Amino acid sequence: MEYGNKIFEIYNKPFKYRNSSSTNYNKVRANGIEPNTKFVVNKTANINCAVYPRHGSIEKVFYWGDRKITQATAEKRCGYFRE
Repeated sequence: MEYGNKIFEIYNKPFKYRNSSSTNYNKVRANGIEPNTKFVVNKTANINCAVYPRHGSIEKVFYWGDRKITQATAEKRCGYFRE
């Protein structure tokens, strides 16, 4: 199952307050994402993502196959353009 381009729109802004990691864990699960595990963003482009809830932030790590890539590169490969 593909998650799609919605991942590029969430968790981009820094948080105003430092949240505990368990609060951030629950925020990630509320969006239908299992924290700390890879999931498919775009199957044809072979882009995967893992979301890690940390103390004070939520980190997104994108992969092209097994290689780490930046969010900007993942957006280009998926054909996502910001408005």
